[in-house]
Amino acid sequence: MQRQIREKRPKGRNLSVCCKGAWRFLEWVTVSVTPPFFMEFSNSKIKIMVVDDHAILRQGLVSLLEEYPEFEVVGQATNGKEALLFLEDHQPDVIILDVDMPLMNGRETLISINKMFPEIKVVMLTMLKGVGYETDYMELGAHSFLSKGADIDEITTAIGLVNKGGYYYSSHAQQLHIAAICDKHLQLSLTDREREIAKLICNNKTNKLISELLGISVNTIRFHRKKISKKTRTSSIIDLVKYCVRNGIITFD
Repeated sequence: MQRQIREKRPKGRNLSVCCKGAWRFLEWVTVSVTPPFFMEFSNSKIKIMVVDDHAILRQGLVSLLEEYPEFEVVGQATNGKEALLFLEDHQPDVIILDVDMPLMNGRETLISINKMFPEIKVVMLTMLKGVGYETDYMELGAHSFLSKGADIDEITTAIGLVNKGGYYYSSHAQQLHIAAICDKHLQLSLTDREREIAKLICNNKTNKLISELLGISVNTIRFHRKKISKKTRTSSIIDLVKYCVRNGIITFD
């Protein structure tokens, strides 16, 4: 007997952002769907592969997915190398890919899949958190990035959406990505002089010393510092250092 599908509709996700440059991404990634919306358009099953080195988690997820008549789990693997070998003879529609795996991790596997099998959609599943992770995998071509703490409804919604060529990210990942876009936009808006002064400030140079090094007045330095603080939304040297490191303005050897 076919499993009864619930009618509960999730609330749409609406995000507000801090800079104009992020609105385009917001319009692209923000979604409001009724799972399983993809069933309204096709009777064919979505072929899924699950790649995760933790057997209990992998097998548990497979068991849950197999309860959905619209899904067909066609393969499993414990690392990226096994996954790529499987893909030589089989081609799923969607791959659920763990980030942290032995032999060949999720990042390397994602790059290889996008190069060799660009038509396959990839849903990243991980315990990792932080803008350094989500944005990296998004830029590498992941169609979805979810926490392993996500419930099955969110995972199935993501699968359905990416299978139709869409993108799905949790609210947390969306916020982080938009924040990163804002940072990048603000970084680019810094003038060469402001970037130069920001580096000196991060090296704990005083206004007087900066003015001597650059050959400009102390008042001009104060003016630039105010502009830098406003553009980077920082209120202390520590915050400015974090911003500059995060955006590649300064590096530590």
